[in-house]
Amino acid sequence: MSTVAPVRLVCPDCHRENEPERIYCHDCGTRLDHSVLGPQNNQAAEALEETQKRVAYLFDRRRGRTRALLLKWLKLMAAAAAAAVILLMLLAPSLPPVKKSEALPPQISLDLEGLTEYHKPPVLRYSEDAVNAYMNYVLGKKRELNHPFLDFERAVFAFRPDICQLTIGRSIFGYTVYTSGSYNVQTEGGKVNVAPVSGAIGRLPVHPVLMRYAGFLFSDVIRALQREGKLLAKVGGIAIGEQQIAISAR
Repeated sequence: MSTVAPVRLVCPDCHRENEPERIYCHDCGTRLDHSVLGPQNNQAAEALEETQKRVAYLFDRRRGRTRALLLKWLKLMAAAAAAAVILLMLLAPSLPPVKKSEALPPQISLDLEGLTEYHKPPVLRYSEDAVNAYMNYVLGKKRELNHPFLDFERAVFAFRPDICQLTIGRSIFGYTVYTSGSYNVQTEGGKVNVAPVSGAIGRLPVHPVLMRYAGFLFSDVIRALQREGKLLAKVGGIAIGEQQIAISAR
């Protein structure tokens, strides 16, 4: 019974016999001709060559350097974006300067009591400056607004047609950080409706959808103005114009 001798690849240059799995000659490195082998051996040789290419690709130093440079670039971009966000949060918005006056500010809470209880006067009108003077007078006495490492500094109201904006400044380790919220104020059927329009931390904009969940940024000031809030819930309407507000009785 005859046995089939293993097929050898003979190098055309040095005539060295090589194993059929080899791509290049063992001695001189000449590429071997696999066409003399059968179809199955050709497929095996081609599969081996593809495997060698994949291994060489995986361990290619140039590819590793390119990937490392890409990762460094992505990290640098992420760090730059984070730095830009922090910078915008620390920048102070455009606010009017604090006006100090020895005159007693308008007693808005007493005016609201007269409006809601006796309808006198039927309409209260205040300028933006008058409201801010009252807020500084009232909130400046509220110790509960000061928290560990976080001190209350000021609250500023700004009025535009149908829009009320509240900006609160708090000091963190001596540096003031501002949070702002703008709200649309409408009166329908004797009920005052308030909806968030926009917001900001410093000069970093906050989407209106997120402002629905940002009430904690203003909760301490709202609690400090609880008396005024209850009185405003009893009024008939609030009309906000340019730098002024009008409150009417029911």
